[in-house]
Amino acid sequence: MGSIMLYAWMAPMFVNIVTPNVVSRGTSLQTISDRVVEQASATQQTIASKFTTVASNLEVYALSGTCRPSNNVVLIKVHKCASSTIANIFTRYGLKHHRNFALPRHDVGHIGWPLSLLPKHIEPIGKNQQINFIAHHVTYNETTLTNLMPSETKYFTILREPFSQLKSVMYYFDIETKNYNFKTKDRVGEFLSNPQFYERDIPFVSNGFVLGNRSMTLNFMSTDLGFENDWRTDENKINEFITNIDKKIDLVLIREHFVESVVLMRRLLCWSLEDVVYLILNKQKYTKNTADEVSEEETLRTKFRAWSRVDFLLYEYFNRTLWDKIAQQGPDFWSEIGVCTMVNQLVTLYCAGNKTEQTFIVPETMWNKKFEFKAQECRKLKKGPHLFNREIGMMMGLPRFSNLNPYAKELLPPWPCC
Repeated sequence: MGSIMLYAWMAPMFVNIVTPNVVSRGTSLQTISDRVVEQASATQQTIASKFTTVASNLEVYALSGTCRPSNNVVLIKVHKCASSTIANIFTRYGLKHHRNFALPRHDVGHIGWPLSLLPKHIEPIGKNQQINFIAHHVTYNETTLTNLMPSETKYFTILREPFSQLKSVMYYFDIETKNYNFKTKDRVGEFLSNPQFYERDIPFVSNGFVLGNRSMTLNFMSTDLGFENDWRTDENKINEFITNIDKKIDLVLIREHFVESVVLMRRLLCWSLEDVVYLILNKQKYTKNTADEVSEEETLRTKFRAWSRVDFLLYEYFNRTLWDKIAQQGPDFWSEIGVCTMVNQLVTLYCAGNKTEQTFIVPETMWNKKFEFKAQECRKLKKGPHLFNREIGMMMGLPRFSNLNPYAKELLPPWPCC
């Protein structure tokens, strides 16, 4: 089996990037690439020396006692916010380190959702076993999670600009054919012309689940995090809800600032860059090109804000707190952003090429040791969290999952059970 030794052409890209203060906020990838090309005249020996100088920092930091990798993690997986990509990162890490997962008892991709999470929604495990990871869709329930998880657990969720999420929801779940019977192809515009009309007395159904008063268009992100839409006109309840999420969730990632969010997450977890390599899953694009189309989109966004106001308040609050956290990082933060971006771009290209006979080698930086990336890792990066259920169940000794087809619900108890 051959190896793709990237030192000769890839390493020069890192020479400039790993030096603090080179990449600043707002620096484009093209600018980074231009700077790299300008300084790519060093010999391979000089490059190797550069890596030797900085590569040991991560190991020294980990051994110093100031940073210990977190092995207990909960992701509140909010729909259509790139949460499957984050869940994939957590699932791969948990499998690699043989951690126990909460698995769904009555579904393949949701644990109890849309109901508030309760222990009876989770596949039973051994009496003396402890759950370490949750990476499926759940509705946040602070009491259940506090009783279920170790005290040192790190909690994460991810949000998305609300109007962007609405468009993704409308098309991904094919709301037009399932619920609203729109008369035009512009399902978003038609819905926002009269959302109260389209939401009237409709028991929203998703994958056979009757959501009751849950809605995929009305504060969808907030309700995934435990908000009740009956509170949506109560300012005190809204503020209390947002404040409580801020207190209980260690980091709220933002889809529009994904790389920055992932780097903050890696630092908080004390994991390696190797642990947070990713491919964006379930990605869709809905773009407007002409000035008229952009103007129309802003009008629709304003209408949607009036309808789903709590989601906008939630998103804007945590977008601000994300940048507050970034401002507290050291001078090497933007250098790490450059390295993380480059590595993930190269991994994406490698995986797209299906190089089954070659190994992709990522050189050492101050955020990772040298690591090999093989074609089998590409397959793991492309899997949604529910597609790991069988592998996780076998690792945990749960017989029901040994022959589980991840798409076959007939092997699961009927829903809803409770």
